[in-house]
Amino acid sequence: MTAFEDAIGEIVAMHNRKQADYGREGDPFANVRASEAFGIPAWVGCMIRANDKMKRLQKAASGGAMVNESVEDSLLDLAVYSIIGLVLFRETRPSADRLKTEPGDWHALEHGSAE
Repeated sequence: MTAFEDAIGEIVAMHNRKQADYGREGDPFANVRASEAFGIPAWVGCMIRANDKMKRLQKAASGGAMVNESVEDSLLDLAVYSIIGLVLFRETRPSADRLKTEPGDWHALEHGSAE
């Protein structure tokens, strides 16, 4: 197994562990979907959470101390949030749109200007 594959395994394991605390039966992303109560699409709310991880990493990268979680934990969390965001984004698209979407097209799809 490669180092990349090992990291993917860690991402899956972290997601599964944390879902026991945050998800609920039938909806493992219930905590992330909570942003919809504030009018924010779930996938965007997920990216806001990912941005919190980025801010931690920016602090560490500029020499700041990480007190409550390690750089590795933040990187793993960021990867998990990215994948959750992808899943939630895909839920907003009809499957036919997902199949023809090219990288960079999400903005047009989100704003109804895609063909």
